[in-house]
Amino acid sequence: MALTGYAYGPRRAATAGDFLWTELTWRKTGGTPDNYQAALWLEDGAGHAVGRVDKPLLNNLKHRGTGQWAVGEEERDYYLVPIDATAPPGAYRLKAVLYTADGRRLAPLLSGVGADLAVTLGSATARPPLAPPDVVTLAIPKRLDLDVGGGLRLLGFDPGFSGPLRPGSQAALSLWWQATQPLSQNLAVALGIGHGEQAWPLNKPQPLGGSSYPSRDWPAGTVVRTFVDLRVPANVEAGKLNLGLRLVNVENGVSLSDWLLGQVDVAVRTRSFEAPQMTHLLGANFGNQATLLGYDLDLTDFQLDSPVQLTLYWQAQRGMDTAYKVFVHLVEPTGGIVVQMDREPQDGEAPTTGWLAGEVVKDDIVMKVSGAATTAQSIAIGLYDPVTGARMPVLDASGTVIGDSVTFPVK
Repeated sequence: MALTGYAYGPRRAATAGDFLWTELTWRKTGGTPDNYQAALWLEDGAGHAVGRVDKPLLNNLKHRGTGQWAVGEEERDYYLVPIDATAPPGAYRLKAVLYTADGRRLAPLLSGVGADLAVTLGSATARPPLAPPDVVTLAIPKRLDLDVGGGLRLLGFDPGFSGPLRPGSQAALSLWWQATQPLSQNLAVALGIGHGEQAWPLNKPQPLGGSSYPSRDWPAGTVVRTFVDLRVPANVEAGKLNLGLRLVNVENGVSLSDWLLGQVDVAVRTRSFEAPQMTHLLGANFGNQATLLGYDLDLTDFQLDSPVQLTLYWQAQRGMDTAYKVFVHLVEPTGGIVVQMDREPQDGEAPTTGWLAGEVVKDDIVMKVSGAATTAQSIAIGLYDPVTGARMPVLDASGTVIGDSVTFPVK
């Protein structure tokens, strides 16, 4: 399938609480039997969606799915992308993706495509709603209706996570605000967890309406949803901790008031700072941030279609601000990848943002190997940023970049 054209508007703008009209033109380029679906959404600069629509990709005459289109057939499809009535006015990205019935996204053959495999169509402007939404009808998971002073009310929040928090884990928490009168200050919000005198910050102070809609510009009745990206510090303690909110004056950084939102459970895995015995030693330096100490790989009883277990031993050189993914590639002599696996360490239970300096992390990886993988002669291991796709460089003893992966033989 090929996306051959698009249009949206009018004037690439729409009102919050309404819809953004969009037209996409698709052409079938191959004989696929799949019936694809398309998704379009608007997101802010941090990737938070403020409206999305999903629908099957059908031709306009007979409403047939793409599996019944003729090769070369071209169709226009129309979409109404909703815009959250509480979305702050400003610029948003309009993105589109094509996916199969089982949710598998098709990777566009374009440079600059991110981990979401979406095509960015352009920028669209959300205007303020014609009238504030009825706060009673808003789907807010945890209602508070808390007057926090100065004409500002915290309607409630959505934690953005379920289950216990863990060191290095990340979440996007949402807060819904209402201005009961015009506000005189530009306010920011910071969240943290703690107990007694001990506290751990979860984010840097963030303006309530983002950079484009400071709270001092909110007229009475304004309702705004604020997305707050949280990251649990690596050194957090386990237990039931208070989740708190602090309002801050953006101009002078003065803290204005603190409020308790509730309690959260924090689970901390058992840590080790001693390197265990391992079959193969490597000592590969990844970007002066982590060392791949070595690995275990036993193929003595290897059988076709049986799982192969690879154990990696990492040691953090320092704390990391990026949750890197580990990639494992089984590579044949020609360089082709016959099996690959990408995931965060320990299946996401030990994100690199939660590693402490000097900590040793054991990562057990199980890979099912099919018949095609019997041609593999080596395994390549590396780390990459899932947002940008950039791999962490491997350095030699002098600090010179010698590659972006470590390779060792399978046979």
